[in-house]
Amino acid sequence: MRVLSALVKYLFLLVGNLVPGFKFVSGLKAFLYKCSGVRIERDAMIVGPIKVDYTLSYDALSSIAIGQGTYIGRDFRVSTYKSEISIGKFCQIASEVSLETNTHAIEERSGPYRVRIQKPIVIHDGVWIGSRALILPGVTIGRNAIVAGGSVVTKDVPDDTLVGGSPARIIRSLQSARVDPCELRTPARF
Repeated sequence: MRVLSALVKYLFLLVGNLVPGFKFVSGLKAFLYKCSGVRIERDAMIVGPIKVDYTLSYDALSSIAIGQGTYIGRDFRVSTYKSEISIGKFCQIASEVSLETNTHAIEERSGPYRVRIQKPIVIHDGVWIGSRALILPGVTIGRNAIVAGGSVVTKDVPDDTLVGGSPARIIRSLQSARVDPCELRTPARF
């Protein structure tokens, strides 16, 4: 029964990925992703497709939460195995961003393989993540932070901070330009 449930959820994910990412069908796309188990709040827009690892071996889809008014570009990749990904309200996530909740221990092995480690990723409200950024296990990105495109984020990002590079480093504070995205009625789109 568990396998059948996983297959049905995966089918909804596949059909959701086939729906074009146009605004006028974004409600249908969000509905299909919800049926797959992804927790999506209202007015979230996912251009898609979403690529999710471990969908059949673990209920990975239900470990993803996407907040109200969040925009996610195409080819969004999520690797969540026995861990959680939480994306806040009014975030902007560009195309080809990858969130990785899994890694392996450097020294420890379990037979021929390295021991797997899972750590959650938390993205707070109002975050902007540029194209092709990679967010690694255990990272928390603070409110209104910006991650420059192509960055590899290995450590937590403070609120109101611009980070960039590989590994990502603080470029500057954004305190002076702070706008609370939760007070906006319609979030800005790419």
